Amino acid sequence: MKLRPDILEKLGRFCSYQERCIEDVKAKLIKLGLGASSIEGYVEYLLEIDVLNEERFARTYTKSKFNIKSWGRIKIRHALRLKKIPSELIELAWNEEISEDDYLARIGELAHKKRRSTKSTNEYKNKAAIIRYLQQKGFEYDLILDHLNTN
Repeated sequence: MKLRPDILEKLGRFCSYQERCIEDVKAKLIKLGLGASSIEGYVEYLLEIDVLNEERFARTYTKSKFNIKSWGRIKIRHALRLKKIPSELIELAWNEEISEDDYLARIGELAHKKRRSTKSTNEYKNKAAIIRYLQQKGFEYDLILDHLNTN
């Protein structure tokens, strides 16, 4: 199968300004009107020349969602699964990009920030608001409670 230069140019621009996963590229190719057999050829080519790299994507995605958006492990893993990243790569990215100390410190920072912004004088309501907030961010309930019970 011959790869079209115009499509390769569009894919080059698409992949050059941020890391992409295979699912992102497939969605882009579908938007460009390509069929399933053509899509696989373009994906294989991009993997071959290392423009597409699922491990690199998983690492970058994990690091940026944690550092910029303050997402927790649950939310990041779920988002990566939706992008069809293999579980091994999700675990590898998590274990190598985010230390447990940084993770627990982030829970503390976010809990402190939420506590300051909560207006209720009822400590039970404040604690419930912090728990909801941190769970919405994707942090584990048991780690949230551990933090709240020790601080």
